[in-house]
Amino acid sequence: ADDHERARRLADAVEVESPTNCVVFPHPDPVRLLDHLRANGILAGTIAPGTVRLMTHLDVDDAGIEATLKALASFE
Repeated sequence: ADDHERARRLADAVEVESPTNCVVFPHPDPVRLLDHLRANGILAGTIAPGTVRLMTHLDVDDAGIEATLKALASFE
């Protein structure tokens, strides 16, 4: 339940729906976004061209979600 709630917070930030702990969303420049996230200590990936995936799991706590939200908000 915690993973799904944390994923919902991420999904809200990128304006998509996510009923699970997997947040998938389109992005025009996923390589640059992933580099930005990585520079902020956040691991993410792609599942298709132009499609980013964020996952929550036992090792992702509220502080990790806050760091991800901050990194997403600071992406230019």
